[in-house]
Amino acid sequence: MKMLSEGKTIEPMSHDIYAVYDAKTGRIVHMHEIVRWPDAFAAPRNDPLGRAFELAGRLGHDVAKLKAIRFDAAAFSGGKRHSIDPKSLALVETGEVPGPKWQRRRGTS
Repeated sequence: MKMLSEGKTIEPMSHDIYAVYDAKTGRIVHMHEIVRWPDAFAAPRNDPLGRAFELAGRLGHDVAKLKAIRFDAAAFSGGKRHSIDPKSLALVETGEVPGPKWQRRRGTS
């Protein structure tokens, strides 16, 4: 992830994803993303895991049956579905994200 600011490309200082998942199946039910930019207002880091569970609960998930784990955003493959292996806690690609396949037209960049 990059951002353009005043004609300059800026890289984030960190980009973490907290995956909230079903402890038995490994199915990810919510992903909470935190991006920290250089020289940006520093939001408190007090409890990102708690915030991930709070938001998952607001979406209707029974958080008592869920666990969460942090990954660097680079671990996720774009356009792919992911899950968590409940035993090893590894991130696993499980298929393609459904939706239209976009293709560039000739002559465009």
